Amino acid sequence: MNGAQGDNSALASGAAYVFIRARTLWKQQAYLKASNTDTTGRGGQLSSDPSPTSDFFGEAVAIDGSTAVVGAKAEDSAATGINGDQNDESAIAAGAAYVFTGFGPASDIALTYEVINSPVLAGGEARTIFRLNATNNGVSNATDIRIRQTLSAEVEASADPSSGTYADNVWSLNLATGRTATLSFSLRIPHQATAIRDLMISSVLDAVVPADSNPSNNSTALEIPVVSVPRTEVTITSTPAVNNQSGLLVSTVTITNNNSGPIPAFRLRVRDLPEGIKVYNAHNSDVPGEIPYLLYNQELAAGASVTLTVEFHRPSLDANFSPQYSVELLESPLTLPTGGGIIIQASRVQALANGDMLIETASIPGTTYAVEYSHDLQEWTRVSGSVTAAGNRLQWIDSGPPKTASHPSTVKSRMYRFIQLPASN
Repeated sequence: MNGAQGDNSALASGAAYVFIRARTLWKQQAYLKASNTDTTGRGGQLSSDPSPTSDFFGEAVAIDGSTAVVGAKAEDSAATGINGDQNDESAIAAGAAYVFTGFGPASDIALTYEVINSPVLAGGEARTIFRLNATNNGVSNATDIRIRQTLSAEVEASADPSSGTYADNVWSLNLATGRTATLSFSLRIPHQATAIRDLMISSVLDAVVPADSNPSNNSTALEIPVVSVPRTEVTITSTPAVNNQSGLLVSTVTITNNNSGPIPAFRLRVRDLPEGIKVYNAHNSDVPGEIPYLLYNQELAAGASVTLTVEFHRPSLDANFSPQYSVELLESPLTLPTGGGIIIQASRVQALANGDMLIETASIPGTTYAVEYSHDLQEWTRVSGSVTAAGNRLQWIDSGPPKTASHPSTVKSRMYRFIQLPASN
């Protein structure tokens, strides 16, 4: 049953096709061949066709319910009764009949997962993470479908079915032939569930009427990485020291992703600063009372590290202080303002001894500027955060993350420009 329909090597051996009506269409349900398709016999000699491979299977067919009897008038076996020696070729054109059962109404419920948001952030808000699709590929409408889900008990989950009902981890529905229904899952993993590195999810078909004809697609499984703060390592790689070029105190902090999946984006919070010290390159420098942070607004792959430069402004240039750092993971990169403002070309771009790039332009005291960079002068990326000019010359140093995606020494070329922002920005 259901052999290679495109194989035409046994001339006139014969075949039978089973069709079933599905709504307004007829669909092929099975392709029938004799279990011993003749390749050496002499049955064809009874016909005008001289082929020695002609059993003429399918020339006569009888159907009763889900049973079909198919005749092969030129089959050559001398066997008698039921299930005799099919390989006997001693009785030319003795004929045989083959009995097939199991035809009639049948469903074929295929289960597949579709990931909507990955990874899952431990302690984050509930959001739609994945979708289960159930498709009836069978020739008959399916009723009384029951699909069971398995999730970790630590996960807070809710499900929204496009059809049917969902209760006690079981999706119950009916599904017409050729139709698909979806079950969308919204998940939340509490902060305390730090032991979960990967979210294991599975679904299996428990029941359906009529019976499913293809069990191979009745189950599916999914693994989604979970990222959490405890598996995100923060290392101070250099303590604050005076940078003679910028006149700022500069420190570096390395973030390592020890999670099994990527971190979509994160904030590095800077705490415990003495009075009078400001995080000069903080992305929220204009928000009074908020803990300053640096924004790394791109993905950090599993196992990868990134070193961020933290710039401090202290009039005395006293480096005797020890800031504390903490990571705040984000479920996705933030959408930052783009466009707007007056383009101001940099009047000076200079590579510094450590590979940083110094960019300078004439400025208006008290005016706020953004910085944009490009590798081709066509597509420009705006640096998150802005800087307010203290005098009539404005300098900005590209020291790599978090200001730009990578250190300038790692790329072939990088062009810069300033954007004079409207007063409301």
